[in-house]
Amino acid sequence: MAYLPAVGFPLNHLASVANMSLGEVENLVQLAAISGTLSLRNNHVRFTHDRQRVAAQSFIPVEKLGHIHKRIFNFLSCGDVKDDYLFEAMDHALIARKFGTDVAPVDVLTNLLLDATERATLSANFSTAKHFVTSAEGEFATVKGVLTVRHCEPKRRHRSMG
Repeated sequence: MAYLPAVGFPLNHLASVANMSLGEVENLVQLAAISGTLSLRNNHVRFTHDRQRVAAQSFIPVEKLGHIHKRIFNFLSCGDVKDDYLFEAMDHALIARKFGTDVAPVDVLTNLLLDATERATLSANFSTAKHFVTSAEGEFATVKGVLTVRHCEPKRRHRSMG
């Protein structure tokens, strides 16, 4: 929970990540909500304050961080959560790699980075786009030999002849 998206995460997806039943997760979240650590609104759970989130992260042993970030990346980059959490998934992939944990083949990771860059650019989130472009460049630098990545054709605007 400490490394899941800070804006909140659907309770049913949290149960999937934790490999627990929805009822078990609801009970644990309710206990944490009573203590004021977590809040549950519209079936989304989140920490009530970032300091509590950071404190929870501090209890995780450093040697497990690469695996945890990989697991979160794998969950956030697949299925019906991918569209909502692509940026977070990519951040977890990059963190896992910093800990020496490979999360996906380089071509898959690079294509996901390019998808995230495109999405950030289209939403005018240029600092995020730059972050992902820089990360993609870093991935290219770590690859020996030739890497084939999709070729993106520039989108052309059609003008009406009138």
